[in-house]
Amino acid sequence: MNHTLPHKRDIAVQCLEAILPRSECRKAVWANPAIISGLVEILKQNAGPQMSYQVAFCFWLLTFEGEVSEQINKRFDIIPLLTNVAQTAVKEKVIRVIVATFRNLVSKAPSANLPAMLVAQLLPFVKNLSARKWSDEDIVDDVIYLKDELNARFESLTTYDEYTSELTSGHLSWTPVHDSELFWKENVTKLNNRDYEQLKTLIRLLKESQDVVVLAVAAHDIGQYVKHYERGKKVLDDLGAKTRVMELMTHKDTDVRYQALLSVQRLVSHPWAAV
Repeated sequence: MNHTLPHKRDIAVQCLEAILPRSECRKAVWANPAIISGLVEILKQNAGPQMSYQVAFCFWLLTFEGEVSEQINKRFDIIPLLTNVAQTAVKEKVIRVIVATFRNLVSKAPSANLPAMLVAQLLPFVKNLSARKWSDEDIVDDVIYLKDELNARFESLTTYDEYTSELTSGHLSWTPVHDSELFWKENVTKLNNRDYEQLKTLIRLLKESQDVVVLAVAAHDIGQYVKHYERGKKVLDDLGAKTRVMELMTHKDTDVRYQALLSVQRLVSHPWAAV
């Protein structure tokens, strides 16, 4: 799948298309992460319309398995990738098979996938698709289904649900919650729930992400945590976040450096609270 010769890679994808209609084959392919990673890499390399269609077709077939639909985005981050491919696609069949894949993901594992879809801004894209004229009735049904499911989820979201969805997806961006003083006052202690589970996720993004927007937003949120939680400095120091934020003050990106500097100022000046 990762072969550098295009014709060998093409043959590999064609073979997958031929075997994936069978459940036992889907399960065998899913048990081999290198194959899934190979398909993801093909799409990341801006494949042409035909190859994009064939790879998306493989994902569509794979997502008929409940276990795949439950885990594939968490493990391979395919929702933002497929959204991007669909948004830039010029062929209707590429959009059709990606929309059908999203329908599988929602119908088989809604709680695992709807939050990531909202973070990937799939709802406005689907609304745009619903206004288009299509030659294939199947895509119309799938688009309506997705729009209804995403709308229902969106309308039921609280601001903290929105923040949680962003955090879980790993795709932090400058959405309004990050700069809302009211949001942080009301919700800061929720990051401490379940042994600081969400705070640890934020720190992991700060340590592992290569995306400058994610790093800048994460550094900013660390500063907000310190500002609005009296024991924040002690907790962050214990979890190893302080050292990482200080490292980011020398990052090559100016916004990352700026957000890290603001957070470090809070980490240094905020008084230690009693344990």
